[in-house]
Amino acid sequence: MEFRLLGPLEVVDDRGTVALRAAKPRAVLAVLLLHANQPVSAERLAAALWGDEVQPDAVRTVRVSWEAARHAGAAMTLDDAVAYALAAPATELPAAQRA
Repeated sequence: MEFRLLGPLEVVDDRGTVALRAAKPRAVLAVLLLHANQPVSAERLAAALWGDEVQPDAVRTVRVSWEAARHAGAAMTLDDAVAYALAAPATELPAAQRA
């Protein structure tokens, strides 16, 4: 699997480009890619999605968006609903993050 951040976010596997159409799952995946192999709290993801106007159901929406991205094929983990992470070898990350 390969992740591409320049231009529109793309996830490519051995079958081709993985469809990830909805904006929030793409945004969750992009934030997790920027912090690959590091835990990111649901609150931090919510702040990335909504900025200063975090919705009351933000944590639930983050969870749903994370599930959608995970079902698209991204190898993501959830640590007791406290933090999310994208587990990705350096070879799968965008070139700028490999250094």
